This record gives sequence, structure tokens and C-alpha cells, in this order.
Amino acid sequence: MKFSFSTLGCPYYTFEEMIDLAKRSGYTGVEFRIYKGTEDLRVLEEFQRPGIGATRRLFQEAGLQVACVSSSARFAYPDPENLKTQLKLAEDFMQIASDLECPYVRVFGGPYPLNFTDRPKAEPFIEEYRASIPPEKIAGLTREECDKWIMESLGKVGDMGKKYGVMPLMETHDDFCSGKIVRRLIDGSGSDNVGILWDCLHPFRYGMDLHETFEEVRDKVHHVHMKDSSDLTPWGFTPALVGNGQMDIRTAVNILKENDYSDFVSFEWEKLWFPEVEEPDVAFPQFLDAVSAML
Repeated sequence: MKFSFSTLGCPYYTFEEMIDLAKRSGYTGVEFRIYKGTEDLRVLEEFQRPGIGATRRLFQEAGLQVACVSSSARFAYPDPENLKTQLKLAEDFMQIASDLECPYVRVFGGPYPLNFTDRPKAEPFIEEYRASIPPEKIAGLTREECDKWIMESLGKVGDMGKKYGVMPLMETHDDFCSGKIVRRLIDGSGSDNVGILWDCLHPFRYGMDLHETFEEVRDKVHHVHMKDSSDLTPWGFTPALVGNGQMDIRTAVNILKENDYSDFVSFEWEKLWFPEVEEPDVAFPQFLDAVSAML
């Protein structure tokens, strides 16, 4: 397996500072999520033509591969106008990925817009998202109808990706942490160009068995998010240095080894949202050293 880092962990670093940190720490890839403090890379000249060409060359010349470009496109809200917005977001990020010669773009199923009674209360931002959706938009909808909408949306975004030579990866996140559920949605999309980003923390904090949830999706996993965290509950967590949290990192690493996983594992240090945690100069090398010792 190869190791990259998400720029979520160094949200205000310049490209030169990212490259320096990667070289000092031993990473060979970068996952673009945040730059200059914003997640909408589309508004930055470094990710627009013609400037994106210089960005690509800078990282290539430094020997760093762009492992994934992470969008915030979500498809669980069954509304035609919202779908147009989400598909446009996904397509714009696919253009960015293509220009960076990156094969993958992250997308979400997202949180369900409905307050299903069998779902635990989630993170505050998810609850805020649900509360923002007009009740008349979702009146009478069922979980099955939302799932059907997600499948159709994933099919559209998967077929769209072929135009750019990019595969969208649905992350195990929000209401879709279960490998079994994500696999059903991917298979139901009807597209052969949709994969999975396995974020091992989220199934774990929901009490799912890592072996079981990975087994459901292993042939579709093309990117992995990994981090240790404390205060694990279905509605939150706090990032922690490897060994200081509750996440079973060793089991996750062993699962990837046993399955001969060869794509990138991306260290997702959520410094932007948890500014009190350790600085990148501390956390980035510590993660790679700790995980490498488990290989």
C-alpha cells in the first residue's frame, strides 16, 4: 500500500510547505480536500485552467501523486434541483481531478434527509443539514425511495466520470458507514465506474466489525481514509495521534495487508475542524511511522 495525506490536515499550508512536509515524513501522495482554508477548490486559480497545469507539474516534479480529489457532493436528498447542483459539483471536481491526472473523486451518499426512527442522532452538522431541508420536499418519502434516488444518482455520476477518465468513490460516511449498504447502492447504480472510499473510522465508531464491513466492499475499494480518534460515538469523535485514541488501527492495517491492498491510504487529520489538535509537523510523521511499524 501507498501513503498520502489529506490537505484537511494542513488547510493553510502553501503547496511548497505541503511538499516539504511530505518529503520529510515519507508520503508519496496527496489528497486535495482543502486549500487556503476553503473546500470549494473550484474558486481557486490554482485549480482552474490554466493555473492547474502549474499545480500538476509542481507536485509531479516533487514525486507526489495526486491520490484523490475530495468533493462534498451528496446524493441522498431526493430533489431534482438539488441533484443538478450536486452533479455539477461532482463534474467540476472530476475536471479538476482529470487536469491533475488523478483517477478518483470522492462523493458522499450523504446523510438521509429524513429522521428515520432507527437511526441514532448524528453529528451536529448532519442534524443541521437535515433541519435545513423543507418538510414539504420530503413528506411521505421512505428510506427505500431515498436509496433508489442514490442509486440512480451514482449511476449518473459514474457514467459522467468516464468522460474525464475519473472514477467517483462513495465514502463509508454519514448514514452509509455499513459496507453491506454501500455495496448494495453501488451495485444498484448500474454503472461499472463507481468505487468505494473505505473510511475505516466511521464503521468502527458505529460498532461495526471491520472485517465484515471490508469484506462486503473489498473489490470496490480504491482509496482509504485512516486516523485514530478518541471520544468515539455515533455522533462524534476527536482526532488523536495513533495510539492515543480508541480506533483499532492495527486491525484496519492488517485487513488491508491480508487483502493485498495496493492503492493509497490517506491520513485524514481533521485540523481544520479541530484546530486544537497537534500541528501537521507532529501528526503527519507520527501517523506514518506508527502505521509503517505495523506492516
